[in-house]
Amino acid sequence: MGEDYLEELIDRNLVIVARRRINGRVKNCRIHDLLHNLCISEATKSKFDISNNTFSNSITEGHRTTSHLPANCKISTKRAFLHLKGDQKLEQEHFKSIDQNFRFIKVLRVEYQTLPSFLLDKFINLVDLTYLELRGDGRLEVPRTISNLRSLETFDVQGCENVTLPTVIWKMQRLRHILLPVLAKFQNVSKSKNPKIEVNLPNLQTLYTLNGYSMRVEFLKEFTNLRKLGIWCSMEQIGILLKDSIPISNKMETLILQINEDDPNIASTNFSRYFSSNQNLGSASPQLNFSVYGNLVDLHLEGSIRKLPELPISLNKLTLAGSRLEQDPMEELGKLANLKKLQLRAYSYIGSEMVISESCFFPSLEEFILEPMPALKTLKVEGEVMPKLKCPRINCEIKLEIHSESNITHKANELLHEEEIVETQTAALDGAPPSVIALYNEKTSEVIQLTSNITHKANELLHEEEIVETQTAALDGAPPSVIALYNEKTSTLLAPSAVDSFELNPGIYGTMMPFWFDNQDFTSFCLMKEITANCILLYQTYLFQKLNESSLTKKYVFIDPTIASIGSGMTEDRATELNSKLGVLVPGQLALKPLNVGMHWLLLVIDPYTNTVHIFDSLNEGVHQQIKDVLDPTFKLFNADKQLNLSTTISYEIVQCPRQSGNTECGYFVLQFMRDIINKHDTQLKSLYNDAMAFPQELLDEVRIEWIQFYRQVK
Repeated sequence: MGEDYLEELIDRNLVIVARRRINGRVKNCRIHDLLHNLCISEATKSKFDISNNTFSNSITEGHRTTSHLPANCKISTKRAFLHLKGDQKLEQEHFKSIDQNFRFIKVLRVEYQTLPSFLLDKFINLVDLTYLELRGDGRLEVPRTISNLRSLETFDVQGCENVTLPTVIWKMQRLRHILLPVLAKFQNVSKSKNPKIEVNLPNLQTLYTLNGYSMRVEFLKEFTNLRKLGIWCSMEQIGILLKDSIPISNKMETLILQINEDDPNIASTNFSRYFSSNQNLGSASPQLNFSVYGNLVDLHLEGSIRKLPELPISLNKLTLAGSRLEQDPMEELGKLANLKKLQLRAYSYIGSEMVISESCFFPSLEEFILEPMPALKTLKVEGEVMPKLKCPRINCEIKLEIHSESNITHKANELLHEEEIVETQTAALDGAPPSVIALYNEKTSEVIQLTSNITHKANELLHEEEIVETQTAALDGAPPSVIALYNEKTSTLLAPSAVDSFELNPGIYGTMMPFWFDNQDFTSFCLMKEITANCILLYQTYLFQKLNESSLTKKYVFIDPTIASIGSGMTEDRATELNSKLGVLVPGQLALKPLNVGMHWLLLVIDPYTNTVHIFDSLNEGVHQQIKDVLDPTFKLFNADKQLNLSTTISYEIVQCPRQSGNTECGYFVLQFMRDIINKHDTQLKSLYNDAMAFPQELLDEVRIEWIQFYRQVK
């Protein structure tokens, strides 16, 4: 219902959608300052207030919401109540008279370590309650009298580890959303398979996650208004559920099926059994058919199904895990015109080769995630596919082969029109450190044979659409080991770029972050061309490791160079994104943020607690307007979130630092700036450099050697 209200506000242009989910639902939204102020004003008039982590003497003056409850609080007009669990047990005196002092309460959320049994009986008397959420580690047995909550619409015990529920919840007609843990038990249910339970939930929209052994799966078809269903059951039960052409609900939008052949009361919930090597593949599996679910946008299948099911064209998101598909699924999946996100998780496919061809175009796919599959050795991409792909994540070691007809034709036409000898770029490596030369020779794919048969080869490409195999050029004066490695690693002219994937230490950016290097990253780095964000990411990871070794992690925080970059979205969105990263800082910490302001890298050292930004710019161009456009609103958001009440004036400090002499060294200077800041952490930032002389090449080479050594370490 809340989502319906939100959509109505959007339709009236009172709320602006900032970002939508894959399925089109609203993920983030914004409102104008004037409307925000109006909401605050009206909330104050109606005594609707939210208190976070603090209490004031005015809490008993009739506020309608709170996030914590003091022991002496007695409020009869409170309409919503939120209690957040601390480290202590929930104190009983807080709730001795909850059914009297909070009789108008509508929203109740309790996190507990040990929930007193009498307390549930108190909750049952809150007849106006519409939302009840319980979370905790201890044992919880919900009484049958929960049916007294005749206004209850949302019942959430998903966060309870050990919960027993009465079957009467299946008769609470007002319920719209039921969220359960996988191993939830039901009172007075026999151990027989698929026990019969009476149900009467005409308004139910969400049921997640249902243990298939707790009720007969056929009764799910009585929930005709279901939009989201998560179920954990056997393949036999799934077959019963999907055996005919009548869907469980024509309104189904999200369906999560976790297939389990073990006893659900003793099996673990990580489903690792699907991935064991002795999985029985000989047993028959029914052919699943989801094509009748015309409104289904999100489908998650976990467990051995062996055959790709029939899928509806409406799908936006598909996740397969442990499916053990025997045939390559890409041809069929590529025909799903609305598919935007595809996740192929561990053991979803047991073949050795996967092919993405023009017959499986993936016209709308934006995100593609491929996780480890031991049998998979090769991923082939043929033709122009996935035109809207933004986020590919290949988190496994496989051979990637890309054959593009348009690329072949383009290269061949270049050769035919130019009809000249193509020179290699090895001359640019003169004087570079041996490790740089070795890495370049390993990763380069631009060397072409200096012979007169180029035109002949080009014609072969145009007419026969072959990939030209090139021969390496001699590296005059290079050591034999370098030449050997070069000959080993160089690829053909039109072969795909090799891809190396890594997962960054989750400590550096707050989450496990995979990223990929292709040959462009390596060749640019080796030839001292414009550095890519990937190269900066890897060096930040190296510096983060050094910080851990020297216990300096409390002084510096690294921010991803792609965050809030110029041209990456609306200014408000970039400020919000950057503010979310700065939110982890504590007073005294500095954030190191490389920023590209349009073909030029510089380094920002941000201290939001003092409204100070130090700018390290190898061109010494002053304060770019692009910097102010992002940081000014970012600091406003930060000050509001932290309730700092600082001045709105930001101090931009220009550090007199070494200047670059060429056009492409800025990124390497940023690496050196970060290195110097950490190595000289006791030095004031503005005193870090005594002159503005350029960094000598030998010093930049030290950074590049460190980069290469770390790359080989984590490779």
